[in-house]
Amino acid sequence: MLTLHEVWYCTIFIFGLAIALVCYLAHKNEPKGRLIQGITGVCGGIFTFFSLFLPWITMEYPYGIGLSGLEIGDAFTYVLHNQFLKAISFFLFLFSFLIILGSYLHIMGYKIGKKLTETSAGLALFISVLVVLGLSLTPTDTLPLTIEISPYLYIFGSIIAVISTKLEKGEKS
Repeated sequence: MLTLHEVWYCTIFIFGLAIALVCYLAHKNEPKGRLIQGITGVCGGIFTFFSLFLPWITMEYPYGIGLSGLEIGDAFTYVLHNQFLKAISFFLFLFSFLIILGSYLHIMGYKIGKKLTETSAGLALFISVLVVLGLSLTPTDTLPLTIEISPYLYIFGSIIAVISTKLEKGEKS
């Protein structure tokens, strides 16, 4: 698994590449609205991606461990005794990747990029809210846990990505 430093470098690289692409396309007189939408979507995707590697929950005594967003499915498997829910972590990762990919495609002018960003961000938002609600409803006598801020960062990134597809400049008065 990647260390937090490696994830940090990866997110800086993704953002730097997006900025360079936007600057290049702005220099070629591409529509600025599309570029702003795309870079905003990339920022939302970076938020979702980075938050997956931070602790989402901390299991208190006797465990004393934290589980990241990529390991959150293990908590659901333990509590609900259902292996199917382990896939949640993989879907959250997939949607983060698709948000970033869709935003890059949108920056480059492909129409599918906007739809891909909008759809994957909407699904990411839906699943992450379900995860937070599921964690909130977990009986603390069964599994004593504390929800950290990271799942809310994922939700925030998803909201940014959804909003990025709707950004339009208002008319001048």
